[in-house]
Amino acid sequence: MKWARIINNKVIEIFNFNPNEWIKNDEFLANCELVPDEVQQNWIKENGEWLSHEQQNAKNIIYEEIQQLKSKLTETDYKAIKYAEGILSDEEYAETKAQRQEWRDKINQLESEV
Repeated sequence: MKWARIINNKVIEIFNFNPNEWIKNDEFLANCELVPDEVQQNWIKENGEWLSHEQQNAKNIIYEEIQQLKSKLTETDYKAIKYAEGILSDEEYAETKAQRQEWRDKINQLESEV
């Protein structure tokens, strides 16, 4: 374990010593905590887990994909409403319905990964 100064869940500095023994600034020390040895500067703590820059990027890519899929659902909501109101037949709505289910399934899968 080693010490790190953390602000807004982001590692700002790494120390190879206990800052409580050398630094007497309470405000500074309030942001210091022990972290696992593999943690590096700029890592983020999310839900108690430390994420490297690469892991952060991977999660961001997944979140972006989820948002794109949700946008596709929103863009086809009008067809679901037309179907619910009886304006579109089962046959006319079948392709959209199947596509929307695929998007929801993919969203659920991606959300389970993050």
